Amino acid sequence: MFNFWIILFMSLVPMVACKEDGPARMRIRLGNDNPVVVFMMNDINQYYTTRGEGTVQTILAPEAYIIEPTGTKYEISVHVTTGSTSRECTSTIMERPWLNDQEKYEKLEGPNCIGIYF
Repeated sequence: MFNFWIILFMSLVPMVACKEDGPARMRIRLGNDNPVVVFMMNDINQYYTTRGEGTVQTILAPEAYIIEPTGTKYEISVHVTTGSTSRECTSTIMERPWLNDQEKYEKLEGPNCIGIYF
């Protein structure tokens, strides 16, 4: 009976050792004219318009993490400013290039914006 438990334990060790940690993350810099950034900025501007702040947000230094091999899931972080107000906004956006232009980008989360104080 003792050998049975040893054999069972030893057969489970490789399964645990080979467990995947999930999709790989790769940090990239994006240009302000990148379609994903444009999609996110339109969403951020709409978000602030519905809150009564009609001023268009200006984007600074967009960067993203690509974290999905099928399609592309972006976790994007941008700094936006309106006059003297600065915020950091994050969103998660899925890019599905096989769909038409209206369905190509899907917002999964955000925008989540916090004030930045210098």
